[in-house]
Amino acid sequence: MMAGAGGGGGGAVTSTQFPDWALPVAIDNMQADETMWIYQKGPVVIGFVLDRDGYITNITIAGEKCDYARTALWRPHKYIQLGDSFKRVLYRYGIPDTIQTFDGSVAGTASPGTGIIQVSVSSGGTMVYGRDLIMQYDQDRIAFTLHNMKVTRIQIWR
Repeated sequence: MMAGAGGGGGGAVTSTQFPDWALPVAIDNMQADETMWIYQKGPVVIGFVLDRDGYITNITIAGEKCDYARTALWRPHKYIQLGDSFKRVLYRYGIPDTIQTFDGSVAGTASPGTGIIQVSVSSGGTMVYGRDLIMQYDQDRIAFTLHNMKVTRIQIWR
């Protein structure tokens, strides 16, 4: 494993603060008294944010597939890991509190998939899902980033 340290206060993270391989786990809302430890194991990058007392306040993992890092939501037989589908996240966690789509136009984001998925809701409105999106669950304090409808990043915070 390779270790690296991040840091810095609030503001956007740029490649001058992090090596390019660490950008998938970069956090842009760190506090001045927090430290980030970043590890790379093959194609998977893991980042831990620690507060000044050494407690972990944020864990982020990114990659296309990883069998050793899983969410459990207190039920080990029902978990999400990198590479799982959009459908499995919905089945496991339900409808997200926030869905953000992105198109890959910002540096460091995934390139867009093909097509747009639209879902009609009972109130007559339409929810639009891109093939690249972030599903955030505020109560569980977890967010999943999906590229081509597959989980490529998991972020858990305190």
